[in-house]
Amino acid sequence: MDKLTILILSLLSFKGIGNQTVLNYLDESKNHRKDFSFTELRTTKIKKIQKLIVNKTITNKSWPKINQNSSKKLSDSLSKKIQIINCLDNEYPQRLKKISNRPVLLYLKGNKKLLNANKIITMVGTRTPSVTSQIWTEKIITDLSDEYVVISGLARGIDTIVHQAVVTNKRSTIAVLAHGLDMPIYPYENKDLALEILKAEGLLISTYPNGTKVYPHNLVARDEWQSALSDGLIVAETGIHSGTTNTINFSIKHQKKIMIFDDKKLEGNQHFLSKGMFSVKNTLEIKRAMSQ
Repeated sequence: MDKLTILILSLLSFKGIGNQTVLNYLDESKNHRKDFSFTELRTTKIKKIQKLIVNKTITNKSWPKINQNSSKKLSDSLSKKIQIINCLDNEYPQRLKKISNRPVLLYLKGNKKLLNANKIITMVGTRTPSVTSQIWTEKIITDLSDEYVVISGLARGIDTIVHQAVVTNKRSTIAVLAHGLDMPIYPYENKDLALEILKAEGLLISTYPNGTKVYPHNLVARDEWQSALSDGLIVAETGIHSGTTNTINFSIKHQKKIMIFDDKKLEGNQHFLSKGMFSVKNTLEIKRAMSQ
């Protein structure tokens, strides 16, 4: 069993201990972390963890039991073919390590080697795309998936077209989900597509532990990791106030290359193109933008 992953699961099991607190602890303890014992834990200067020790929520007697429960969570996850990797694992995505608030744990089902592929690109768009955008998306992804691992969010509309085009081309794709990987696929109509992704050596990934349902804020967080995991973002079609704008804004924050399908009929796309993002009409222009 991975002792560090168990330690992280144990810390996250306490109310008030979140991702950033654990990241701070890992950074603080990196030079002396040895046995993951209570004796080691009590030396921390992280106030939220100190408080749990002072009020005896964590004690020398309770800490082994807490870790035992976390070990069971890890075993149960593996029995469901869900792998858990921590942010210090060699298999953790190198692109995510550049993000200050990177997820301390990732939940994976499928081919985790894709996380550190040489070329990764994200493509997203509206849930109600025009016929023009649908045709364009399928053509672009069919061309790109021979060279790039393609990421999307398994949502209705453009995301669905992206994943389907990749698996139809017998290539591998990554779907970033906003719920625990042991929960029913959201949206439900894409449950078969999720299975197709896995059969095509693809990957389902979540930052949420098993048992987590879909909530609106989870969907926004998912948009951030779609951006952070890749080298660039392609937007097929978006409204000015579409959920796709979350991914665009995160890509700006992460300093990713952002490519927008240039079609005069798409008002939302024209709005973002006016902000100086790459205007693209075909695969060649996308590859040119990625090389700059």
